[in-house]
Amino acid sequence: MQLRRQLLLVSLLSLSLPWVGCQYVKELDKSLQKGQSDTLEATAQAVAARLADDASARAQLAAGAEHGTKGSQLAIYLHPLPAVILDGYGDEWSAADLQFQSLLALAGDSDSPAKAIGAVSGQNAYLLLTVPDTNIHYYNPSESPLASDRLRLQCVDKSGTTRDFLVLASSPGQIETRDPKGQREHRLQGQWLESDTGYRVELGLPLAWIENGLQIDVFSGGDSQRRWSNSQMLADPPPILRRSQTLEHMLTIFKRPGVRLKIASPDAALLARVGDLQTAHTSSPWYFRWLYLLGSKRESLPNYRDENDSGFFSAEDVQSALQGNIAHASFALDEQRVSRSAVPIRASDNAQILGVIVAEQNATSLAAFTGAAMVKLLIYSFGLSVFTAVALVLYATWLSLRIRRLRNATNNAMSDSGSISDKFPVSSRRDEIGELSRSFAQLLWRLREYTQYLRTLSGKLSHELRTPLAIVSSSLDNLEHESLSANAKVFAERAKEGSARLTAILNAMSSATRVEQSIQSSELEVLQLDTLLAHIVDAYRSAYPHLQFKLHIVDNNGEYTALGSEELFVQMLDKLINNAADFCERDKPIELQLERVEKNIILAISNRGPLLPDHMRAQLFDSLVSVRDTRENGEHLGLGLYIVKLIAEFHRATVEANNLADASGVIITLRIPAHQSE
Repeated sequence: MQLRRQLLLVSLLSLSLPWVGCQYVKELDKSLQKGQSDTLEATAQAVAARLADDASARAQLAAGAEHGTKGSQLAIYLHPLPAVILDGYGDEWSAADLQFQSLLALAGDSDSPAKAIGAVSGQNAYLLLTVPDTNIHYYNPSESPLASDRLRLQCVDKSGTTRDFLVLASSPGQIETRDPKGQREHRLQGQWLESDTGYRVELGLPLAWIENGLQIDVFSGGDSQRRWSNSQMLADPPPILRRSQTLEHMLTIFKRPGVRLKIASPDAALLARVGDLQTAHTSSPWYFRWLYLLGSKRESLPNYRDENDSGFFSAEDVQSALQGNIAHASFALDEQRVSRSAVPIRASDNAQILGVIVAEQNATSLAAFTGAAMVKLLIYSFGLSVFTAVALVLYATWLSLRIRRLRNATNNAMSDSGSISDKFPVSSRRDEIGELSRSFAQLLWRLREYTQYLRTLSGKLSHELRTPLAIVSSSLDNLEHESLSANAKVFAERAKEGSARLTAILNAMSSATRVEQSIQSSELEVLQLDTLLAHIVDAYRSAYPHLQFKLHIVDNNGEYTALGSEELFVQMLDKLINNAADFCERDKPIELQLERVEKNIILAISNRGPLLPDHMRAQLFDSLVSVRDTRENGEHLGLGLYIVKLIAEFHRATVEANNLADASGVIITLRIPAHQSE
C-alpha cells in the first residue's frame, strides 16, 4: 500500500472528532428536551392551577365531565367549521379532514356501522351521517312514514325542552322534517343523497335546540326497532361536546409563540385549543438547522395525531394524565419533533379529575437558540478533520515524491551495460531519507571504484604475467634440446601446451584492453549499415565456406544510416558471427536481418543450435563469462561477447541474447539508434 494511502487511513482517525461532537450534541439535545419538558410541565401546571381556582372554568369542566362517550352513550362532537353548504356532498367536511364517529349498533351490522360528524358554524349546528343500506325505502306520502328509511332526532335545549323530529326523503334531494304531530319544521333543513354503500344525509339546525343533548336514531323501512343510535336509552339523549369559548379565552392568557395549549375532558374530548406549533423565526441558515436535526434526531417517534380531526384524545400520555399522572411524550410531525406534557386538572379536594391540560411545543424551536452553535461545533471539527487529512495527504505526497526521486536515481545509477553513474543526487536534509540518499551515494562510489578496478584487472594481469610466462616458454624451448627420458618428454610437452594456452589467454585479455583503448580514441562517422552488411556477409561466406549465410534487409523506405566507427562495427560483427559459427548446427544457416523500426535500426543474428541457460542470459555479455563446455583458446573465456557489449555501448546501442520462439536456437539482437539526416 502506498504511503499516501496509509497516511490517508491514519487521517480517518480524525473523523472521531465529528463523532465526539455528534455525541455531545446528542447528549445536549437530551438535556434540552428534558428542559423543554420541564418548562411545558410548569406551564401546564400553572394553567391547571388557574382553571381549578376559577369557578366558571370549573363549571365548564364539570359540564364536560358529565358527558359520557363510552358504554351506552356516545356524545356527538361538534367541530368548528367556517361555513357549511347543505348539498349532501360533504366537501367542507372532507377539506377539514374530520373523522366520523361510529354510532352504536343496536340491530344493525357492527362491522359497517352508521357514522356521524357534527359541526358548529355561528349559531347553527350541522350533522353529516353516512348509513350503509343496500335497499333504500323512500317515503311514500300515501303510506305511513314508519314504512320508509328515516332518522329520528331528539333535541334538548338549555331550558330542558325536548324536540322530536322525523327526517324523511321521498327521493334523493331535499329532506322532509316532521314533528310528532306531523307538522313540518322548516328550520331543520338538509339533503339526502345516495352513495355507493347506502345513503348520506347532511342536516342543519339551530344550535340552541341541542345545547343540552342530541340523540340520533337510524331506522330502516318497516322496522320499528332502531338499527343505529348514539344512545341505547330512549329517555336521556346524550349531551353534545364542543370547544368552550370560555375555556379558550382563559387559555389565551398563557399563550406564547410556538406553544399550543389544549384542554381534554375526563372523557378525552377536546374542550379548548389555543396557539400553534409554528417555530419562531430564526436567523440561523437552513443548513445549520438541518445538520442540527440530523445530528440530534436519533430515536424513532410515533406520528403526531391532531385531536382536532376527531375531537378526542387517544394518545397514551393523555390517558395516563386522566388517571392522575403527569405524562410526557414526543411525536414526529413532518420530519420535526413535537414535545408534549399532560397535567391533570384536579378539584380543590384533589379527589376528582376535572380534565387534563396538554401543552405542546415544536422541538425545532431549540435549534433557534442552540442549533447554530452546535452545528458550528460539528463544522469546525469536521473542517479540522478534512484539513488534517489534506495536510497528511500532502505530506505523504511530498515524502512519496522524495522517495520516488531516490528510487529513480538508484535505478538510473547503473546502466544496462553495468556502468555506474557518478552523478547520483545527494540530499542535504537531516532526516532519514537524506541519510539514506547519502548512504546510497557512498555505496555507489565504492561500487564504482571496485568496478573500475575489475575493468582494468585484465590489462594489469596481462602486463604482469607476460614476462614470467615468456621465461617459462623460453625455458621449455631450451629443454627440448636436452636429452630427456620418455616420461620427462611427456611432462615437458604438457607444460608447453599449458604455456601456449596461457599465452592465448593473455593475448585475449590484451585484445579486450586494446579495444577499450581503441574505443576511447575512435571518432564517429556516418555508416550505411545496409551496404556495409551486404559487403561483410560476402566476406563471411568466403571465410566460412562450410556454413550458409542468409541476409534479409527489410525494405520499408527507411534509411539505414547510423553514427559509429566502421572498424569497430566490423569487429563487433566478427565476434558475433564467430560465436554463431561455433554453435551453429551442421547444414543450418546463420540468418541476419536488418530492419528499421521508428527511430532504431534492428540487426538480428540467429543460428540453430544449443539454447541459452535461463540463468545466463543477463550475464552473457559480462567479462570472463562463457557457456562453453571446452576452452580451446582465449575467446572461450567470454571476452568476445564482452567486447561486443563495449562496442555496442560506443554506438549507443543495446544488445541482448534470447532463445528463438520455437526453441530451435539463439538470436542476438542489436538495437542501434538511426542517424537523422538534416
